[in-house]
Amino acid sequence: MSGPNPLERAVLAWPEAELQSNVVALVKALRGRYFHVYDSRRSVPGYPDLHVWFPNCRHPVGLFRELKTERGRLSDEQAVIIEQFRACGYDVGVWRPRDWVSGRIQNELREAAR
Repeated sequence: MSGPNPLERAVLAWPEAELQSNVVALVKALRGRYFHVYDSRRSVPGYPDLHVWFPNCRHPVGLFRELKTERGRLSDEQAVIIEQFRACGYDVGVWRPRDWVSGRIQNELREAAR
C-alpha cells in the first residue's frame, strides 16, 4: 500500500490558516455563512474556531468546528467545550487536513447545506 500522493502530502502539511481558508471558501461556495473569532485572546478560552450555518436551517444551530493541524493538540479548555457542546446536542467536532484529504469536511458541509 502506498502513502499519500504529492498533493495529499501538501494538504497534510497545511497550517491551520490554510485549512481555514479552504473550509471558508467551500462554505461560501455552498452559500453558507460562518463566524470566526478574529482575535481569540479576547474570546472565551477554548471556543471552537468556526461556527458555520446554512439558510436552510437543516442544522438549526449550525456546525461548530475546531481546526487543527495534523499534529495540533486540543487544549484542555477546547476539549471541555467540545464535550459540553456535544452534551447539549450541538454538531461539534475537530477538522484536520486529513479530513480534507478524505473528503469528510466536504461531505459534512454539503450535507449541512442540503
